[in-house]
Order: sequence, then C-alpha cells, then structure tokens
Amino acid sequence: MKNRPFPLRFLIKGALWRVKFKKNLKDDGEPCQGLTDTASRLILIDADIKSPHLDWVFWHEYCHGLLHESGVTGNSGGISELAEEIICDNYADSMVRDKRVKWKRMRKADY
Repeated sequence: MKNRPFPLRFLIKGALWRVKFKKNLKDDGEPCQGLTDTASRLILIDADIKSPHLDWVFWHEYCHGLLHESGVTGNSGGISELAEEIICDNYADSMVRDKRVKWKRMRKADY
C-alpha cells in the first residue's frame, strides 16, 4: 500500500470501489480535498494531501460510499446533505482516532 493506510480498490457491501488521486481537485469549481462519485463508485482525493490528514479524508469519503451502498442517500426520503456531512465527519474522526483497520487482500475474482 506504499505509505497509504488503505487500498486503492475495496468492496463496500459487495460493490467494488476505487480510489484515485488527482492534483487540483475541484467540486463545482471550488478546491476540495476529496470527492465521492457514487455513480462510478470512485473516491477522488487531492494528490497533495499528506498523512495523517489523508487518512481522515479517505474515511470521510469512504463513509459517503457506505451511506450510498446502504441506500440512505441520494433518494427521496433519504438523509439531508447536511446530515450526511455531519455523519461522515464524525465517522472519519472516529476511524482516525479510535480504530485500526486491517484490510483483507482481495482476490482477482472479487473485482
């Protein structure tokens, strides 16, 4: 994983997700540190972010993916964007402060 505490491909509820790094990442024209594209199951992270903040950004974006795969976002009656951001911020805080994650190596058949 080369100085990354997370893999570039992983499963969330059986769906394959990928992480890519991009310089000068923008969301609606504004600089940002991370984005989650639920349609393509892709997490984009600004290439200039370094650990330990990199870890936090990953877990924040991962949580967006988890909420999407759980069906509680992006639908009528789902949680609001503000609630989603608050949940993802707190999830990332918890993961970088309280947890150690050991990633299981994926087999080629998994993706």
